[in-house]
Parts: sequence; C-alpha cells; structure tokens
Amino acid sequence: MSRHITRNEIERENQEILSTGYCTMQNLLKGKYRTAYNSGVYGWNFDVYQIGTTAIITGYRTFKGTIGANYQLIKKYDDKANVIISDRNISYKEQIEKINNLLHELIERLKNPPLKDIFKATYSLTAFGGIGIIDIENDIDDFCVTAFYSADEKGYINIERKRKNKIFYNASGDAYINKNGQRYYINEFMRTDI
Repeated sequence: MSRHITRNEIERENQEILSTGYCTMQNLLKGKYRTAYNSGVYGWNFDVYQIGTTAIITGYRTFKGTIGANYQLIKKYDDKANVIISDRNISYKEQIEKINNLLHELIERLKNPPLKDIFKATYSLTAFGGIGIIDIENDIDDFCVTAFYSADEKGYINIERKRKNKIFYNASGDAYINKNGQRYYINEFMRTDI
C-alpha cells in the first residue's frame, strides 16, 4: 500500500531522485508498484517508485530531481521495454526481469552519462578535462552554450561554469569562441553526438 509523501520527505529519504513527466516511463515501470504518492489542493501531483537508492517520480506536477532527466534517452529505453512487453513468446516473469535490467541500466546511464549524452562536441585541454559545447543557438547572432568539464579518477564528469558564448569568425570565415582570452576554433572540437 502506498502512502502520502511530501517533497521534503522524498529529498530527506533518498540519495538520488529521477523526476519525469506523467507516463514517460510507463513501460519501464511495468510490474512496479508505487511506494508513495503526493497530492495537494489541485489533486494528484505525482507517484513515487523506489528502485534501490533511487526514487523515480512521475506525474503532472513533479519537482527537479538530483539526476538529470534526458528525455530522449528515457524514451529510447521505454521503447525497448515496450518491445519486450509486446513479445508474446516470453513469459511475464521473463518480461519483468528484462525490463528491470533495462531500468537499472537506464538509471546508471543517467547517473553517469558519457560525454556524448552531455556535449555535442568537446575540446580536450588535458587528459581529464576540456571544454564542451552543449548547444548551439541560432538567432541574429550565433551563440553556443559551453562548459568546462573535468573527470575524476572513476570517470565521473563534473561540469563547471556553464556559459553562453558568442561565436566569432576570423577573416578566413573560421568560427571560434573566446574563453579567457584564448580562441577555440569550432572545427577543432571533436564531435561526440551519434
């Protein structure tokens, strides 16, 4: 039986919180029962599913979790779970086992995303860090969102100082960004997207 829970209780009781929209992970959560729910003056807000040390929150009115929700990646895994559910040649028990494996794999990937899930391109400054382009915005002037990143000995990526940078062009038409007086040419960035 699920219990009513508040946001403060969720944050106090869980090390990791993954917050997604309503039905975003419906196939991945097949066979799971909500452990708690939240409701307020406007009715039901969200359900909470406990997966190991991670609380997964799904609903209409959720809050920002401690794990970044990459919706494209979540949809990709949820679609894989849907294929498993649709396969009538395997038993229900096997389906749930395979879906659980997918869910745990997704949580691990969201907790420790590879560079290609974070940056569109990177420029290595050292073996353990560099500059990453997160997004490129096209309006009257071209801008890109960049961040310095570093990796610790376990390979976890720490993103520092996210900034919006104007893209400049030299006389030859080569695009670059200016960071601390240093020019970094866009064509020297290594592409990381798939």
